[in-house]
Amino acid sequence: MDPRDDEAQRTMEQHALRNVRGLVDNLEKSEAAARLLQKRLMLGIVAAVVVLGLLAATGVIPLGGGEQRELVVKPAAPAR
Repeated sequence: MDPRDDEAQRTMEQHALRNVRGLVDNLEKSEAAARLLQKRLMLGIVAAVVVLGLLAATGVIPLGGGEQRELVVKPAAPAR
């Protein structure tokens, strides 16, 4: 075989490997961004549940079970 052919083959292989490495790097970045988004979403959900729990515990949000009162509505006076 001609040494120039070997060198050309080696150059093409190195170029292909760099392309594959670039694709792997992009995939890893994408997966890392997805993991970060998932962590932030979970943190937001947990924070919302904690806030709602605190509001319910302090009585700002009534959970029922309290005293029930009857509401009486008087009929309106007839129009003249």
